[in-house]
Amino acid sequence: MDKYKVCVAQTTSYKDGKEYNIERAEGMIKEAAANGAALIVFPELYLTGYVASRRLPDLCEEATGPSFEKMASFAAENKIHIVYGFPEYRPEDAPADAPVSGSGKRFALKPDGCPVIYNSVNFISDKGELIGTYSKTHLFAGETINFTAGTETKIFDTDLGRVGLIICFDLEFPEPARMLGARDADLIIAPSANMGAFYAPHDHFAKCRAMENCSYVVYSNYVGSDNRFTYVGKSGVYAPDGALQGCEPDDAECLIYADIDLEQSRNINEVIDYVKLISDEERDFYLR
Repeated sequence: MDKYKVCVAQTTSYKDGKEYNIERAEGMIKEAAANGAALIVFPELYLTGYVASRRLPDLCEEATGPSFEKMASFAAENKIHIVYGFPEYRPEDAPADAPVSGSGKRFALKPDGCPVIYNSVNFISDKGELIGTYSKTHLFAGETINFTAGTETKIFDTDLGRVGLIICFDLEFPEPARMLGARDADLIIAPSANMGAFYAPHDHFAKCRAMENCSYVVYSNYVGSDNRFTYVGKSGVYAPDGALQGCEPDDAECLIYADIDLEQSRNINEVIDYVKLISDEERDFYLR
């Protein structure tokens, strides 16, 4: 599809409340599909809330675990693509002799003794199939205690075009998005958990990432407060020329819609394509 509608779920997530968050997601997914959206994007770590707690070993799941099965069924039933964040457990990381935790999982351990858990997003097709999983490569502040950084960028050929994934703090570095741009990304999806003090930087970064990579940037952020942070909202979709579409000016919980026109974006790229103008040496660096 060259033209379609995306929906950004600017929402609150309840810490540790996976079942309730999934129940709320179902309602938003149905509403987005009824309004003609081909894709809905939820914030970073949506399933559990932006949680950094001792409960992470209990809350984390495999990419195709029980929560995925529910979200995949919503995608297939409503014929809509879904992106959502969750704490990821990878049993293949753990040595065979690793002890079984109280949650019944065997974890690899980091040098500090904490379990290896990833801050990840799943991308599900409108047929309920897992297109791919991406793990955040740039961890912010205290996230390094609770999570292990991912090691690779991901881009996928889909009905929506070439789609790349980044998460929140990744947006603040040019390299992750440029690695996707060098692979001809049409859409860069950025689920986030951005706090009030950092609204202006994220707005600037999202606009820059869109313009310098000639891609749409779909930015989904939390609203509301928990016992640590107040989240700023300000979600939206940035076009390849940097224009903000579907912007919600305050911190209201809502669904935000924007039209994607890949044909129009390619016309913009014919005028000035920053990706094609980089040298072969630079391209080789970003394509590593």
